[in-house]
Amino acid sequence: MGSHGYAGLRHWVLGSVTESVLHWSKMPVFVVRQNINNFINPARPEAMPRIRHILCPCNQTRAAGNALEVAVSLAARFEARLTVLRSLESGSKADDQDLTAWIQQTAAAGSLDIDPVVRRGAAAVETIGLAKERRCDMIVIAAHHQPFEQATVVGRTTELVLRHAPVPVLAVPFHQNT
Repeated sequence: MGSHGYAGLRHWVLGSVTESVLHWSKMPVFVVRQNINNFINPARPEAMPRIRHILCPCNQTRAAGNALEVAVSLAARFEARLTVLRSLESGSKADDQDLTAWIQQTAAAGSLDIDPVVRRGAAAVETIGLAKERRCDMIVIAAHHQPFEQATVVGRTTELVLRHAPVPVLAVPFHQNT
C-alpha cells in the first residue's frame, strides 16, 4: 500500500486508508511511503525489487516471532542479509547471546546469516536509526493487534516505525486471540 509520506504535522498521519487496512488485516501489509522511490524502478515495473538487507526489530514475543519467520523467509528468497534488533528500555537485561538463542528457537534460518543486534533505547528510534545506519532495504515488523472496544490497535512502536521509516515496511499482523 502507498502512504503519503507527508512532512511536518501531516507527517504524523499515516493515511486513513492505510491505517484502516493495517488495523483490520489478517495478512501482512506492505507500506511504501511516496517519497521512497529506490525500492522499485517505476520505469521497469517488471523488474524485481532489490532487497539486499532486511531489518527485523523483535521484542522476543510470539508476535515478533511471527514477523521473524517472515523476515527469514524473505531474506532466504532474496539472498539478503538479515539484522534482528532487540531494543532494551532502561533496566532491562539481555545481550546478544539471549537474542541469538531466541532467534534459533523461533525461526528455522538454516544457513542464513543473521546478525543479532542489542541496543538500549526506545524501540522505534533504534529501529529507524539502525535502518538508516545499515542502509537496509526494508523493515519487517510485528503488528500486534490488541483488543480495544470494537476494534484492535497495533503497538505504538509499529505505528511510529510505519510513519517514520526511511524504507518500506512489511507489517506482519498478530491478533491477540490467535
